[in-house]
Amino acid sequence: SCQNGMYGQSVIWTANSDEKFYLYVHADKNIGENDHDAGSFGLNVQAAVQPANDACDDAVTLTVDGDIASGSTSGVTPDTASHNFAPSCGMGGAGTWYKVQGTGNTLQASTCHGGTDSATSLFVFTGSCRSLLCYAAEAGNEDVCSVGDGSNSATVNFRSESDVEYYILV
Repeated sequence: SCQNGMYGQSVIWTANSDEKFYLYVHADKNIGENDHDAGSFGLNVQAAVQPANDACDDAVTLTVDGDIASGSTSGVTPDTASHNFAPSCGMGGAGTWYKVQGTGNTLQASTCHGGTDSATSLFVFTGSCRSLLCYAAEAGNEDVCSVGDGSNSATVNFRSESDVEYYILV
């Protein structure tokens, strides 16, 4: 699969079964007005099933008992209702959402598990879904993972306050 901006683009939209859409594919570079040979491309259109926790408002509640929550980022879409938080953590807003109640202790969120088969990053927020504040973020620290090669993992530790709700975006 190509990464957005690396010789390819992705677009996600919601459509009803009776709607018709036309896709226009064009070159992503400046070509002359009479130059019609910008190169070849492949186009793939598929139905993406969104996870139930695709939006912050639908975050899955986690407990701090050590249980592993399985999930997938396949089919996720940008959370436009919560998009104003993106600059605060230096990232975009597509992923799956979880929430956990603070205990007053340091908490650790990690994707360092054998079932993690794609690159992950973790972002922790406080506030509400319409007004999120970046609290902690981690990506590319797979060296702390002792499961398999850990190359897809991220682990973030954060000091929590009792009875404060923390939102985690994977």
